[in-house]
Amino acid sequence: MRNRPTRHRIDALAATLSGWPRGALAVLCLLLAVLAFLRPSAGPAARSGATVVVTTRALRPGAVVTVADVRAAQWPADTVPAAALERVADVVGQPIGAAMARGEPVTTSRLLNTSISRSLTTGQVALAITLANREQAAIVQPGALISLYATADSAPLVEGRAISGSSHALAPDVRVLAVLPAAEGTDRTQFGVVIATYPSTAARLAAQPVGALLATLIPPA
Repeated sequence: MRNRPTRHRIDALAATLSGWPRGALAVLCLLLAVLAFLRPSAGPAARSGATVVVTTRALRPGAVVTVADVRAAQWPADTVPAAALERVADVVGQPIGAAMARGEPVTTSRLLNTSISRSLTTGQVALAITLANREQAAIVQPGALISLYATADSAPLVEGRAISGSSHALAPDVRVLAVLPAAEGTDRTQFGVVIATYPSTAARLAAQPVGALLATLIPPA
């Protein structure tokens, strides 16, 4: 009879100890669930990342990008700059138009547009000119071959002699490289283009009043 209370205490302690592993396991599972919920990388934002090309070091204006200058990186989609480039191959070999810091995303606006210079042949220069009226946009397109004339109310000089604008082309057979968009605050009736020509012709055209040129289209041979 004397051993019965002791026996009850031992049984109670054994019951308490036998339930401990289950309680600890439940607490551990709860902690793991909380940590998984709080981890940023486990949320939807991690799955909505985008690949962008970033610089690996500071680059100066005019520098030609090499493989060592850039790398592909993952950025959150909502922070990717507009016109950011995604492939390293689209950046390598291109000249930089403005200084860039290390780790900065490469966008199309940061690269120099070399399409016009690549279109020039040996000895040619590119010249931006303004044509007399915007209606000429119907015939003047990139790649077109045109001849340029002075308007009737101008008095161009060729080799020191005044000529009639209707009889002599100031610039025969020049290639249109690009059509320029109208800038804010400019005369919307005029029309700007970039042409490929030679220095002597470019100097002659540059001496003409702005908007004093007319273009005629030369049909393909």
